[in-house]
Amino acid sequence: MRVRNHLYNTGYYKSFEFQTNVISVGNLTVGGTGKTPMVEYLIKLLKSEYKVATLSRGYGRKTRGFLKGDLATMKVKDVGDEPYQYLLKFKENTDVFVGEERAWAIPNILMESPETEIILMDDAYQHRTVKPSLNIVLSRHDQLFYKDFILPMGRLRESRKEIKRADAIVITKCPEETNQEEVKREIDKYLDGQQTPLFFTTVKYGDLIAYNDQSKLPSVNNFEMILISGIARASDFETYLKNIGVVKKHYQFGDHYRYSAGDIAKMRADLVKNKVIYVSTEKDYVKLREFKEELRDLPFYYLPIEIEFLNNKSNFDQLIRQSIRKYELTGNEDE
Repeated sequence: MRVRNHLYNTGYYKSFEFQTNVISVGNLTVGGTGKTPMVEYLIKLLKSEYKVATLSRGYGRKTRGFLKGDLATMKVKDVGDEPYQYLLKFKENTDVFVGEERAWAIPNILMESPETEIILMDDAYQHRTVKPSLNIVLSRHDQLFYKDFILPMGRLRESRKEIKRADAIVITKCPEETNQEEVKREIDKYLDGQQTPLFFTTVKYGDLIAYNDQSKLPSVNNFEMILISGIARASDFETYLKNIGVVKKHYQFGDHYRYSAGDIAKMRADLVKNKVIYVSTEKDYVKLREFKEELRDLPFYYLPIEIEFLNNKSNFDQLIRQSIRKYELTGNEDE
């Protein structure tokens, strides 16, 4: 990674810039920093003013190459779980694309949707063939990059000093009592004097939403729960629900887990034995909803999640908006 970054930094390997705004959301570590809620935050912030598209690799999908998401013809397996989640929530005003090679996918997006003004590139900090107009890097408060080590000793994909490439750093999943000054002092050691904006966010959970009938939400305290998760870090999800109800069991699968009919049969058997409700993450709801007929008569709910800034939210929003430039199609190939 060090040699590879040096070759990009010196121009031996080429990074491409495009005549549209490309905002990258990524991290130095593998998984679990909250990229999906951040992308959703950016969509909500920008969708009323700009034509927005998302671009993801589509991890875990059964297809390959460049695809535009389409709810009418595609399932989770065609585009991956996070892109399908964007598609479900923002289909009215946000195009969703997947493609392993981002530098090849972006021209295809602009050909297929030439009105696109902003491309939100998911999990692309190490994808250096594209030079984004804004690079946002996330780091979990309980696993800060400056306390971590490169794989396989730790969870870092590249060295700590590569944080210098970031245009904004967001510390995610912070407790309310976070010592922001201490974190800033530690991060400054890796920035070589750069004044990179630093922000702190926490997790905000919403009310439980029923898979099928949203009008009959239970009082969770009167129910025992069986949890279902297939995400990188499920501990936060479990801890929150333990604070508002009784967790009887937790089906904890690997990240991007693909559910089967056998899994559903096992869950049905549990319901016969116990008076429970099932609660999954929103990411798992996206995958489990494909079994909507099998789950139609079962008390399945999911827990929505979003990010909330501890302070300086307006500064972050302003940073995003100030990074956006207007481009016009001129028809001049040299431009």
